[in-house]
Amino acid sequence: MNELSAEAWLTQEADDLLGQGPVGLYQFIWGLRGTSFGLTDEEAVRLSIAVAERLVRSGRAAIYAVSWPGMDVEEGPLPIETLGDPTSWSEGESGPLVALLPTG
Repeated sequence: MNELSAEAWLTQEADDLLGQGPVGLYQFIWGLRGTSFGLTDEEAVRLSIAVAERLVRSGRAAIYAVSWPGMDVEEGPLPIETLGDPTSWSEGESGPLVALLPTG
């Protein structure tokens, strides 16, 4: 499978998850790891950033720092530049995790 089909899959997956509520950014990477696309972690992060950025710029989602496990908002909305910070894509071991929240 190629990266274009991975992008289409991830976009649909993100839309589906946002339909249910907040989505931790780490879920994008975990989701891609569970597929047969064969992306490296670096490729998965790059693709995830592009998809998340598109969701935010289109107004379908906003970026927030949330607590685990309740996904309660702690800070935000955060600037789109947050997506470029590698710590934004972690599971939040050292504090709140970064998530997309649906805007609609």
